[in-house]
Amino acid sequence: MNQLNLVAVPNGVFGLDEILKTGPMKKFVEEIKSVEDAETNKIKVFLVAYQISDTLAQMKLQGFDKSQVNMNNLKESIKVTIELGYEMIMKTFSNHERKTIRELFRKTIAN
Repeated sequence: MNQLNLVAVPNGVFGLDEILKTGPMKKFVEEIKSVEDAETNKIKVFLVAYQISDTLAQMKLQGFDKSQVNMNNLKESIKVTIELGYEMIMKTFSNHERKTIRELFRKTIAN
């Protein structure tokens, strides 16, 4: 059996700037922004999607077949990890990256 070595974002396959430029993530970010929720909750949802995308890319690079992945279990384990480790995970991003993420989901007050 092959060993799978996974790395958490932002240190995986896709850097923050790179993932934010992809069409699917751009669309997903807009969907998250349209939901009425706290900034932190929106960031957590984004981080789950970012980590899932990155994990699948890492698995592909390591020769694992995506069809063998239980996506529900993967999503749930990533959700729990981000929920429990949110503060530590955010510290792994650079100051600039944290600012970028927060600005993406910060509420703006209309004049």
